[in-house]
Amino acid sequence: MIRNDRELAAAQAQIAHLHRVLQQMRQTASTEDFQLLVRSSRPMIERIQREVLDYLSLPGSHITQLHATASAASR
Repeated sequence: MIRNDRELAAAQAQIAHLHRVLQQMRQTASTEDFQLLVRSSRPMIERIQREVLDYLSLPGSHITQLHATASAASR
């Protein structure tokens, strides 16, 4: 679960990195190796994209509540 804009940026960077890897491997890997990579990478990309969309779908006031809850739980 993404809790703040810093984690959002990290998740978006991770998605971009995985996209670049797939793009590069699509050109250089054998069909079999590429299919294995896609089978392992795609669920991860989809999970992270869901988390990004979930976070972006929250109103700003809810994000403030997440911060408060996380701070209270860590004490």
